[in-house]
Parts: sequence; structure tokens; C-alpha cells
Amino acid sequence: MFEAVLFDFDGVIADTATENLAAWHHALHPHGMDISHEEYCLLEGKKSIELGRLLLERSGKSAEAAADLVAVKEAFYFKNHHGLRLFSGVGQVMPILIGKGLKLGLVSGGSARRINNPITAPIFKFFDVIVTADNCVTGKPSPEPYLHAAQGLGLQPQQCIVIENAPLGITSAKTAGMYCIGLSSTLDKRHLGEADFVIETLESLPALIETLLAEEGTSL
Repeated sequence: MFEAVLFDFDGVIADTATENLAAWHHALHPHGMDISHEEYCLLEGKKSIELGRLLLERSGKSAEAAADLVAVKEAFYFKNHHGLRLFSGVGQVMPILIGKGLKLGLVSGGSARRINNPITAPIFKFFDVIVTADNCVTGKPSPEPYLHAAQGLGLQPQQCIVIENAPLGITSAKTAGMYCIGLSSTLDKRHLGEADFVIETLESLPALIETLLAEEGTSL
């Protein structure tokens, strides 16, 4: 039986792509490098240091500079981010799922410092477990982040439903052995084909969860 719903943060709970991308542009520009909006969204979920290495290596540069690159990106982000917003429906969906007896978890490829702020604090009270890049050796698409969350909840992977907006996160969830619902908030649904089901908005999530729980009850 499903016992928990695990949410990604970037692109699921909060609309952060624009500000994160602006910070990456700032860090990459002095090196003659860049990353498009779609490419960033396709790589969303990867730990910043891993993304930095990838961007450097594909440009023929030494990956050893990744730490400095990320430091510049993070400094710009924390100095200039002012437009982070929660996606519509977040505050309404969480209590509904809790009312169904489900545990909730947050599994982010971002750092705790970046995702925990006054805007997100009211939402964080709903989560029984929070996993960030600080808690994991390997980030998405590795299954480690989601397995870590399941362990923190005392559940088996197959008892968890994951909500993800990016291919790497979906791969992470499926490799962990979890049911995954794709959310087409930042990418067209054609990029989310590995998910078990795809929805367009969080508002439609409770009804889908209700259907999944009902189908499980019927199959027992």
C-alpha cells in the first residue's frame, strides 16, 4: 500500500528555474560558457557541483574548477534572488494528502540553505522528512536521495509515490523502485515519458492519489 508522497522541490514546490538559471549565466559567462533554459530544466535535480563539472567538461575545461564555479553561482543567487514563488496549489494539496493518512517528504537536489527560506518555511511544516544535497553522496539521477527519504520514513520504496518535474528526478525515483508522477511545470510532457503518469498542475494531484489508493484497495 502507498504510505507516502515524496515531492521534488525545484519545479514542483517552487518556481526557481529563472533565478537559478540567471545565477548560472552569471557564473558561466566569464568562462565563455552558457546553458539554455530547456537544457537547465532537463538537468534539474543534479547536484550543483556535478552540474558544474558537466558544464566545464563539455566545454573542454578542467572539472577541477567546478567548486569555484558553484561558489560564484551561489553567491550571486543569495545576493539577488527575490522572486522565488510557490506553485499554485501547494498549500492546499499538502493538508489534503495528510488527511488521507499519507506521510509527506521533500527530496531536493538543492542545498538546505537555498531551499529553506521565509517563503518556503510555512510549507516545510507539512514534511515528515526532508532530504537535500547536503544529505547525499550522489544526487539525482542516482536513487540515493529517494531511498534516503524512504528510509527516513521507515518505509519500503514501493510504498512511496514521487512527484517530479525533471527527467533526472524521474529516473532517480524509478531506479529507487517507486511509483512516479511527472509534473509538466517546466518541461513538455514528452520529456517525462519515464514517469508512470503525468499531470499538468498540482491541483489535480489529490484526485489522482485517491484513484491510486482506491485501485490498491481493490487489488488486495
